[in-house]
Amino acid sequence: MRIIFLSVLVSLFIWGCNVKSTYDISGFCDGNSLSTVVYLMEIEQGKIVDTLGQVEVLNGRFTLNGETGKDKDCRIELVDDNRKRVLDAVDFVLTGSNFMVYLGNKDHSFIQEDKASQQLARAFYDNEKKFVDTRKVLVQQFITSTERKKDSLGKEFEELIKSYERKENELVEEHVDNKATACAISGYVTSYTFRLKRYLYALGTKINAVAYELEGWDYVLDRYSKLGIASKAWLERNGFKERMAGVRDKMAGERRALKTSEGTIAPDMVLVDMEGNELNLYDVKSKLKLVDFWASWCGPCRRANPFVLSLYKEFKDKGFEVVSVTVDTKKKNWLKAVEEDKLTWKYNVRDSLGQSSSLYGISSVPCMLLLDENNKIIGRNLPKTKLREVIEQVLLE
Repeated sequence: MRIIFLSVLVSLFIWGCNVKSTYDISGFCDGNSLSTVVYLMEIEQGKIVDTLGQVEVLNGRFTLNGETGKDKDCRIELVDDNRKRVLDAVDFVLTGSNFMVYLGNKDHSFIQEDKASQQLARAFYDNEKKFVDTRKVLVQQFITSTERKKDSLGKEFEELIKSYERKENELVEEHVDNKATACAISGYVTSYTFRLKRYLYALGTKINAVAYELEGWDYVLDRYSKLGIASKAWLERNGFKERMAGVRDKMAGERRALKTSEGTIAPDMVLVDMEGNELNLYDVKSKLKLVDFWASWCGPCRRANPFVLSLYKEFKDKGFEVVSVTVDTKKKNWLKAVEEDKLTWKYNVRDSLGQSSSLYGISSVPCMLLLDENNKIIGRNLPKTKLREVIEQVLLE
């Protein structure tokens, strides 16, 4: 009888040792690296002994799960996969439970065992993944489609963006005091700081990526205003207000840029030529004029000058004019660059106070705008082949 009893105990012990429970980990990562991976590793006395799982971060969001037979000392790391550099790490005890994680800001990183927060973080991730995966399909279709089909895909993509934003709003509004919501909003600021949203909203020329970027930013401000006191306090401790102020400035420039996007009338501007004479943009009369914002210190600008010069030589007798607007603050550097690059057109002008650049919402150079004879913008930062194609269509038709 004793032998049977001992056998049962041993069996129960072995069964208990083999029982595995599942864990679910979801979270958010802040930072400017787009190629990041989260690693889950078992540690003993501070040293890594096994890698339990890894997953790529998707626009600052991730989720991973697995099984564990016993509680383990673990470390979750955020790694820049390109440079193989650890950006952040948090140690914790892994159990068969649910965890929500925030990584990327070492002063405020954390991991908490909380099913509600983990499931909410997973919902944010699922919404992001649905958007990214569907966009990928649409982009592939767009590349090989006819113009009519492209219009249809553009409308489909617009609806995808709206659906994504609706779900984000819903998740925030239903969980204003959950820390996962605060982490998601912190991630929004990162996305807009590094212009990730504009990239994600790009689909040929069938939707205005800048307009959607601005609309998305308005959503961010609205979502932040709805947060509870605790969530706002955590964000403020995380330097959120300072980061948000920086994005606000960028978005203000974007709003000005939107007013000078394709299809709008370029505002007139007062410029100064090399002799110090004032000149109005509207005084330049031609069928087409290329307004090129550049600088002597800007490598891409200088490398683009030979191409602009070739366009000028080819089309100047057919109604094409170039207005080079330098943003140089030192006149001698500007004049030297004009001479070195052999910019022979008449309208080499200066925007030394930055007023015209601000008027046009230009935050970086080079920036080229193609205007028709009525000063309507028919191209903004067009690729070289497209720019030449449009010029030929207008001047040689």
